[in-house]
Amino acid sequence: HKACGGVTKEYKTKFRSLVFNLKDANNPHLRARVLQGELAPDSLVLLGASELASEQLSEWRIKKSEELYKAKFLDEEAAAKISTAAAAAMKDQRQHE
Repeated sequence: HKACGGVTKEYKTKFRSLVFNLKDANNPHLRARVLQGELAPDSLVLLGASELASEQLSEWRIKKSEELYKAKFLDEEAAAKISTAAAAAMKDQRQHE
């Protein structure tokens, strides 16, 4: 708990994350690394969420991230088209006045 500055909200969140990931049936690789001594406790507590996650969860996160990026890109593209169409319509309207 020294790495988190004592028993804080961050410490409790990290603890829950560690317990969840170590107990995760889809994450035997993490558990094995800890039990075999490949991953020391002081290193384990410094790992981020993506490093602790199972391969399945990591793949899901990557997929969702890509989907969000594509959706944002499409929204920006649609907004640009609408903006361009609106500007063209305003130009046409001014010319007819």
